[in-house]
Amino acid sequence: MPHSEVNKEFAVKYSEAAKTLHDMTPPHYLAKVNDGENPYVATHHHISDTPSLRWFVGGKEQNITLNHTMFQSSEDIVDWVLA
Repeated sequence: MPHSEVNKEFAVKYSEAAKTLHDMTPPHYLAKVNDGENPYVATHHHISDTPSLRWFVGGKEQNITLNHTMFQSSEDIVDWVLA
């Protein structure tokens, strides 16, 4: 699958998961950053490929390796966040 198609496909799952998590009590938040518009963020977090995922707790990046292929659906993302 072409790279741009992977990004588009994951963006749908990610957006659905973000809404589900935001609507929970208490809410959980997912953030999306465009590395082309924010090159400092990509450089600072060593992002060399997209989509890339980073996990933060209390504002601190966690040393967890995440890959978009781990998540086949928005439910997979929600389940991972809540685990």
